[in-house]
Amino acid sequence: MFRKKYYFNSQTKQNLKTLEVLVDAKERDKLVEIMNSRNYNELKNLKISNQDSLKLRYMTTKDGSLCFSQVIAYVPYEFVRITTVQMHTDEGAKEFLGNIK
Repeated sequence: MFRKKYYFNSQTKQNLKTLEVLVDAKERDKLVEIMNSRNYNELKNLKISNQDSLKLRYMTTKDGSLCFSQVIAYVPYEFVRITTVQMHTDEGAKEFLGNIK
């Protein structure tokens, strides 16, 4: 038997859904800078990729009130964290999600 792993917001009891955006590997420094500076308007300008060597992984509730994001990259034989997990709430979550889609 395998147990399904999921996360939820303890206050609203909403499940968090995991999503990923594949980004061109050449955009790594730019993506890290965007995430560190929290200048999410620049996310729209990133080149999207078909390969999964650089990912912006995020988890969000259905209403977008809570969101977590992290940049991960494929370094031969495994995915590694490039940035720490960022928590986005309320307006910050809406700004992040509005620019990622």
